[in-house]
Amino acid sequence: MKCDFCKKKVEELFLGKIKGTFFMKGKIKKAVCADCQKGSSLEDLKKKVGL
Repeated sequence: MKCDFCKKKVEELFLGKIKGTFFMKGKIKKAVCADCQKGSSLEDLKKKVGL
């Protein structure tokens, strides 16, 4: 799975969980990696991802 913010591969942990988070709006699910979460604010991430 790739980060929808920086387009890098998101690391997966045990049982397929990702090291990051998902932003959801209805049935649309966008993944964001942990590095992007640390470096950007929540509003910036939502704008860039398109939610």
